[in-house]
Amino acid sequence: MNIDEKIFSELEKMSNYFVKKDFRENQEIGLFNGLSGEILLLGLEYLRTKDEIYLNCLNERVLYIIDSFDDEKKVNTTLTSGIAGFSWCISLLSQNGIIDCDDDFFENFDLILEKQIKIMFENNQVDQLNEALGIAQYFIKRGNLKILEFSVDFLAKTVVTINDENVWEWEPWNKRDTFVYDFSLAHGITGKLAFLYQCFQLGVKKSLCKEIIIKGLNFLTNNIQDITKSKCFFPNQVLANSYNSGQNSTQYSRLAWCYGDLGVWYSIYNIASGIGLNDFVKLAIDGLKITSKRRGFDDTSVVDAGFCHGSSGIAYIYNKLWRQVSDSDFQQAALYWYDETVKYGENDYKYLAGNFEERDFTVDDSLLEGNCGVALSYLSFIDSNHINWDNVLLLS
Repeated sequence: MNIDEKIFSELEKMSNYFVKKDFRENQEIGLFNGLSGEILLLGLEYLRTKDEIYLNCLNERVLYIIDSFDDEKKVNTTLTSGIAGFSWCISLLSQNGIIDCDDDFFENFDLILEKQIKIMFENNQVDQLNEALGIAQYFIKRGNLKILEFSVDFLAKTVVTINDENVWEWEPWNKRDTFVYDFSLAHGITGKLAFLYQCFQLGVKKSLCKEIIIKGLNFLTNNIQDITKSKCFFPNQVLANSYNSGQNSTQYSRLAWCYGDLGVWYSIYNIASGIGLNDFVKLAIDGLKITSKRRGFDDTSVVDAGFCHGSSGIAYIYNKLWRQVSDSDFQQAALYWYDETVKYGENDYKYLAGNFEERDFTVDDSLLEGNCGVALSYLSFIDSNHINWDNVLLLS
């Protein structure tokens, strides 16, 4: 089989798996590690195939989650694990005519999440996946500009300006009482700039967003490393109290959506293209072309197929770039990483998952680290007209 046929076969296999699985085993309801990721996949598969079985399986999960709100153990507000992820998903599917859901359905979610996002900001819980900026993705989908203005103002108030650079301090969960400048899309400055760009696109405090973004892009590009020494352009983190622009010790970083060159360079390209910063666009394309040649574990740290830090996320981004830029380097990178993803499925997909201290290979059905994300990546390759969902991953 050629790669197109392999990917189609894998998508069919994974979609059938989600149709048949006992979804009640999953105790999380959110988008990135819970049932809402499955709901998103089933909705997009229904849109592609018009097969009612996907819609039926979707509706079963939706009703199960709604019933579960009586169970206090399942009441979580985050995008990753809770209500924000579920309501974001339902809003997306409703806006695209996959399910019928009127505005009254969201009234309680709006109230709960508006209260929670303000509490998180007050406690400086800002993370774009698991805290306030994750919940803000729901308000982007709902078009609640007031909450988005509040979010932009918070980022403006807390940004650290160093000469011509902007950055935010972050206290990693595995390094408490240690403040760093984090470069990543998942938790660091790159993701915050991507969020500000989303607000810019919606017309929310455009001048302020642009001002913060430009200095944030300066921070990233002023700290490009010598790739001949580090194998990569960007570090993961630098200590805030010893930061010296462009003079920090070189670090190796993986190739992935979450951390490393690919997520950072793609974000610079995407943001700069939309704002009209042509020098940054050229720099990003040149960097992305170089990263497209990275292969194998030693140069990438890729060990599984997951979207977050595995081959399917890399394949997804290069495939997106291929369609945007029509450059053969990105086409070849996308095809290579999709082929690697298919190979991971030959003996059933296993994923490196867990917290920072304890990680192991396991079966995982989640969007961010498991089967659901792989299936969504396959779907994007097969169906170039699928609805845009990757803004929740800060990719648009």
